[in-house]
Amino acid sequence: MNVFKKIGSAFAVALMVFSVTAIADDGEKSSQEQSSVAATNPDDANKGNEKSDKEQSKTERTLCMIKPDAVKNHKDKEIEDMIKAAGFKVVAEKEITMTQEQAEEFYKEHKDRPFFKTLVALMTSGPIKAKVLEKENAVKDYRKLMGATDSAKAEKDTIRGKFGTDKTANAVHGSDSPESAEREIKFFFKDGEIAN
Repeated sequence: MNVFKKIGSAFAVALMVFSVTAIADDGEKSSQEQSSVAATNPDDANKGNEKSDKEQSKTERTLCMIKPDAVKNHKDKEIEDMIKAAGFKVVAEKEITMTQEQAEEFYKEHKDRPFFKTLVALMTSGPIKAKVLEKENAVKDYRKLMGATDSAKAEKDTIRGKFGTDKTANAVHGSDSPESAEREIKFFFKDGEIAN
């Protein structure tokens, strides 16, 4: 009987040791799984952030047009220097004198506005310098660099604040959206005229 009691006690002890070991193993596996998830998730989150940053800061192109008033007053070089200093890359440029038909077509969205005839007269009064500008967020950043449409209200460190005289003779034109930029660039430039 004593022998059986001893065997029973030994079996009970062995069973307890096995149970504790099994629980410890499960706990270790669970911890390892959690660590694996924790190690993976930050990478996934970072990838999402990288994508978001890329989408928010993508390279764009926009049209810059230095108007006849600024060219006539020999301010075009200073304007070009301001544009380059602001981080824009000029990937295409040309100087032309617009015909009345070209000016009317380019500004046709304003044809019913009271300033339309004055604007067309200005834009055909002498040469303009058209440029394709490239940088991240080019449309928004170039409009900020240009300043308010009314030169009298534009901040002094903007192109219009420095070189414009009124709402029409305001030194420069710039696209107001990526869609407008694409259309306006095509108005002046063929694909082969723009650097890649």
